[in-house]
Amino acid sequence: MTNFIVICHGKSEVILARWLQKETHVVLNIDSRNEGRNSIMINSLVEYMKLNGYYDSSKLKRRFPNIEYKNRKGFKDLRIFIVMDVDTDDSLVHDYETRLMFRDCPLRDCIVPILNRKEMDTVFRSIGFNIDDNNKPESYREALNSTDVDSLLASLKVCDKTNLDTMIEEILAHDPSHQR
Repeated sequence: MTNFIVICHGKSEVILARWLQKETHVVLNIDSRNEGRNSIMINSLVEYMKLNGYYDSSKLKRRFPNIEYKNRKGFKDLRIFIVMDVDTDDSLVHDYETRLMFRDCPLRDCIVPILNRKEMDTVFRSIGFNIDDNNKPESYREALNSTDVDSLLASLKVCDKTNLDTMIEEILAHDPSHQR
């Protein structure tokens, strides 16, 4: 069984991850700064990961005790989706997308960078959802509760502003109700 961690940029991404977990019945270990109330930016992502156990397997084991481990140093089938908005210059975005910024991370091969251009609000608006800047959390809850995972995935697959569909497809592949 694959173990999933989703590192969330902010509150909207946390809401999405929780909704995906509820809809798919796949366990997602959701990681964010202060439940998403404080954003994790691309330019501070490596520092956040170092402080939160992604460079130290014993610390990560303590943070996420339900993740399976194959031995003292290794993790069994671990995928780390990092969902970020573009909030920095192009060179850092390139290093993020290509995983170059994680070159010293022992979990580099487990990392799947997910990028929303310019932000998740832009992505969701481009696929037809009304996201109110004055009440984003409630807007995301309403948008997600008005759709299903398959419909959201179909919309995201044709959206050129994100690769969120990559994450959703992999999670769905581990949901018994979506096995084909």
